[in-house]
Parts: sequence; C-alpha cells; structure tokens
Amino acid sequence: MTIKEIEKLVDVTLEARGFKRNFPVRLNNRFSRTYGAVRLRDRKIYAMEFSSKFVAQAPDEVMRETVLHECAHVIVDLRYPNEFHNHDAVFNAACMELGINGGATTDFTIKRKYNVYCPNCGFVASYDRKTKMVSYIEKGECVCRV
Repeated sequence: MTIKEIEKLVDVTLEARGFKRNFPVRLNNRFSRTYGAVRLRDRKIYAMEFSSKFVAQAPDEVMRETVLHECAHVIVDLRYPNEFHNHDAVFNAACMELGINGGATTDFTIKRKYNVYCPNCGFVASYDRKTKMVSYIEKGECVCRV
C-alpha cells in the first residue's frame, strides 16, 4: 500500500462518518516497534503516522486493518473531544463500526537484521541493532541470566 492509498482510505473512512481530515498522513522512519500512531498536541490531532518499514513490508490486508485502527482513534477523538478513550469499550465500538478487531497487535512482524532464539529458555526476539541480547545468544549464553 502506498502513502497515497493510505491517505485515500483515511479520507474515505472519515468522510463516510461525517468528518474531514485536517492533518497530514505521513511515514515515520524512526518507528521500530510501533506500526501506526495518531499524534495529539493539546488534545488536537496533528498527524497520523505509520512506520515506513511496516508500510514497505506489510501485506495490504494487514496495512488496511492498521490504517482503520488509527482511523478508529481519530473517530473517537473527534466524537469525544474532551475525553480519553484509548483501547476501551468506546474505542472497541468504533473498531466494530469499521469492521475490525479492536486489538492493538497483529501477527505480522517486520523483518529485522537480528533474529534471536535462546534454546535454553525459549526467548525469541528480533532487533535492528546488535544488542547485548544478540551477543549473549551468539556466544551460547542464556539471556535470562543477564
């Protein structure tokens, strides 16, 4: 999915519910664990951001669900401007309205440079940089003793 396709999905989703987008949709090269986020300043939405790595690697259906998840945050913030509803019943209702699961996770994972597995304790993780965890496991040392 391209950024233009993401913007179009956001616009169509919001306009179908009576809202107009007045913030940019952009890629964030710094996101490593976060796939998408709605940015607020003084309780006003100033951006919707997506991980550039996620956008490049995620299948369209996973990307679509993530975009709709962020749209649900926008819809809730616009409907209830003076309230905070982060992944609660109100947010889940907005997700159901959009036809998605309200969860904040997905089974999809971004491919990273270092994927580690500790055979002693079963620890599994992936990293973009060579951390102490990676070094310990490469030496055959169990990370749970760190």
